[in-house]
This record gives sequence, C-alpha cells and structure tokens, in this order.
Amino acid sequence: MLKIWSFLAQFWQETKTVGSFIPSTPILARRILSHIDFDKAKIIVEVGPGTGVFTRRILKRLGPTTKFYIFELNKSFCENLQKEINDNRCVIINDSAEHILNYIEKDGYTSVDYIISSLPLSNFSPKLIVGLLQKFRSCIGEQGKLIQFQYSFNQKHLIHKMFHKVEMDFTQFNIPPGFIYICSNK
Repeated sequence: MLKIWSFLAQFWQETKTVGSFIPSTPILARRILSHIDFDKAKIIVEVGPGTGVFTRRILKRLGPTTKFYIFELNKSFCENLQKEINDNRCVIINDSAEHILNYIEKDGYTSVDYIISSLPLSNFSPKLIVGLLQKFRSCIGEQGKLIQFQYSFNQKHLIHKMFHKVEMDFTQFNIPPGFIYICSNK
C-alpha cells in the first residue's frame, strides 16, 4: 500500500515523467515478460521502472550471468529501487534513458537483447521521442527487441516509423488498459 501512495505522490509531482497515477498490474507485467526469451538473454535494460513492478518479475527469471541495467530518472523511485534490490547482476542508474549507450559501452557491450520501456512517450515532445527511439533502435542492434508499453496509440506512427517490424499486444486487465509494442530492426 505504501508503494501505491508513493507512486501517486510522484505522479502528482512529476506528471511529465510518471505516466499513470497507479503502478502497472502483475497482469501487464506477465504479458510484457512473455515476449522475452530469458534463456538466451545476456543483457536486459529496463527504462522507467517506477516502483519496480516489472523489475521484480524480471529478477526472478533473470539468468545467473545476465546483466540487467535499470534506468530510472525519478530520484525517489531510483533510491527506493537501490534500497530494495541487492543483486550483482543489476546496475541501477539514476539517469535518462537517452544515455543507455554510454553505460553499456563503458562495460564493453555494443548492444542489448531487450529493452523494456515504461516511459510515457505521450508526455514527451516529438523531438525527445524520436531521440529516445533512435537510441533504443541502435542499442538493440539486429537481434534485439524493444518492448514499449503505452496507454494509448498516440505515438504508434513514430514507433512504426523507427522500427522495421512492430508487433502489437494488448491487455485490458490493467488500469488503464495497456498497449504493448514489440519492436525489432529486422
């Protein structure tokens, strides 16, 4: 219950970067994670985890040597995740998702297998959205996937424009209902 109140408080304070007034449901988390091959994934990135609804489920399924980068711009959410998660596979970063490449390249990687994004793209300027999607596209390389969920179709045209292949999934059992974009470069 405390996490819901914390989430609500952050929503009111940070309406541009927090996309909903309540955290995502476990149903949406299961639906999103169904698009990840955890047996083959070596590097997974989550951007905009908020209170960590997806994060905790990813950790349960993460391989023993898989690297997991977590980007959270909201300082309060990031501090809570850092207190809660003590796992040597994880790197929790209080920075913008725009800087993903800087962090993975510093660790010797050139691409990632999956990016799970909860960023509320509809709250961002078109220039920022295009910049983020370009970064995500270059990070996933030829084999990876971006899994982006949204509460509307507002940015559908930009997402389709940026990726070679975009599949759609949907869950009505989330408040509000969630649209899931599974994007790849081939």
